[in-house]
Amino acid sequence: MHWRTTNDSVIGNIGTLRTIVEASGGTLLFAMNGGMFDSDHAPVGWYVENGVELHPINRRQQGYGNFHLQPNGVFGVHADGHAFVRSTEDTYPEEIVAYATQSGPMLVVDRAINGLFTPGSNNLYVRNGVGIRANGEVVFGISLR
Repeated sequence: MHWRTTNDSVIGNIGTLRTIVEASGGTLLFAMNGGMFDSDHAPVGWYVENGVELHPINRRQQGYGNFHLQPNGVFGVHADGHAFVRSTEDTYPEEIVAYATQSGPMLVVDRAINGLFTPGSNNLYVRNGVGIRANGEVVFGISLR
């Protein structure tokens, strides 16, 4: 996960991230947006990068915008590489993680599409998400419509 550069400026988009990675001699193989950010480009929810909590978990359930559509959730990775996706309600920030980002709404809950996404709903937008297969493999996806 990448939010800010080493000089503390906001990365802000995948093109800038690619430039940063390539300038350090790397190759960007995959990137997608994740989490929710406010107008100052600060995370709205829990954000952990390289084992450092940069923004606390947000348990507020009422509010404007996608983040507050319920349930929202957390994608995280432990230091051993074990990844998880959980509802915010089932996430405890005392847990030691290497990376975490909180976003909302969860697209799939207990193997079923979130009930907020019904035909004719105001919540039907192009969306991306992350899931974990039974074997622990992380899968990223994006809707086409």
